[in-house]
Parts: sequence; structure tokens; C-alpha cells
Amino acid sequence: MNKLTRGLKAGIKGYKAAVEETQARQQHEQRVRTPRSGTRSIVLVVVGVSLFIAVVLDVNHQWNTRRVVDIGLMHILAFVGGIASTLVGLRSFFKSSPASQDSPPPVGTSVEDRLRRLDDLRAKHLISDAEYEQRKKEIIGSL
Repeated sequence: MNKLTRGLKAGIKGYKAAVEETQARQQHEQRVRTPRSGTRSIVLVVVGVSLFIAVVLDVNHQWNTRRVVDIGLMHILAFVGGIASTLVGLRSFFKSSPASQDSPPPVGTSVEDRLRRLDDLRAKHLISDAEYEQRKKEIIGSL
């Protein structure tokens, strides 16, 4: 029973190390990844400005032809929607700045811990030898 308990504990420890490594990698990738909201922001701004311009042109046309402006619910919705879309697009565009590709590894893990985890993953055949060597070079290169 003692061997079984030790084996289970070692398995759980290995599983936790693999989960921590995966979480640290995902957090690092999120910091490094270029945000995708740039295109979405530009689309929101273009749509918002287009709606705003359409309302202004329609009101201008009505004023020039009849000297009376008939502002309906659609004008108000398009105007407010255009302004809101533009503001949301601009906010998300300037809020999301691309992270540099040379950002440091996840904070809170020492090089020794990362190398130990990498050794554990290799010993349990969770990563290939090529992945091991590549990640080892990355870890050592981050010094």
C-alpha cells in the first residue's frame, strides 16, 4: 500500500506540475499575443462614422429641399448608434496595445523551478526530446 500511495502522490505531483506549466505557458502567450481587437475596433469606428455621416447628410438633404427637418426614430437610433460605435471602437483600439514579442517569462517562477518542471515533463514523456531541448534553450536564454 505504501508503494501505491507513493506512486499516486508522484502521479498527482506530476499532473500538478504539468497543469502549472500549461497555465504559465498560456498566461505568457496571452501577454505576448497580439490582440485581435484591432480589426474589430477599426470596423466599429468605420461603421459608427458611416452612420453618423448618413444621418447628417440626410438631415442636410431634408433641410435643403423642404426647409423642414423630419427627424424620426431611425435618425435618432442611427445617430446614437454611430456615436456609441465610434466611441467603443476608439476605446478598444487605444486600450489594446500589442505586447512586445520579447516579453519576459511568467513572473514568480525561478529558472531552477522551470528547469525542474521541464525535466519532470520529459521524464514522464509528456514532451518530446526536441521540445525539451528547445524549451531548455529558451529558459536558459531568458537569463
